[in-house]
Amino acid sequence: CLEVLAKLKAEAKDLVANQDKDDIKQKTTRMMRDMLTLKRLNRQIFEALAAERQTLESLKTKTALFHLDLQNTNYERTHLKREIPKHRDFPTPELNKIDLVDEETFKAKQDGTVFADAHELQLARLADELETRQSLSKNI
Repeated sequence: CLEVLAKLKAEAKDLVANQDKDDIKQKTTRMMRDMLTLKRLNRQIFEALAAERQTLESLKTKTALFHLDLQNTNYERTHLKREIPKHRDFPTPELNKIDLVDEETFKAKQDGTVFADAHELQLARLADELETRQSLSKNI
């Protein structure tokens, strides 16, 4: 683009200095063709720039959506982290009404299975009680 512009400037200077009509006509035609080339190149540059801007805008939108999704996920995670301690010691009188096998007997029955915490142990005991009750109801 800059080369074509420099060429046009040089030809314009030659045209002013030269007074031959045929030479002026040829140089004018060549300059017009070079001007059209310059306009075409300029248009192509603007079209490429518009396409790149559109691509950039779509990537920005995609990034913003991912960032928003990440913020939502982090909010949910912190919310759940705050809720877990509140509910960990939540009283459950309904569970106290269920007659479960005591822990020592249950652990002996499980053949040395190690439970990560009291919650997991309680779930296993409840599952065992459910299984026992279902087998008893089938026998009836």
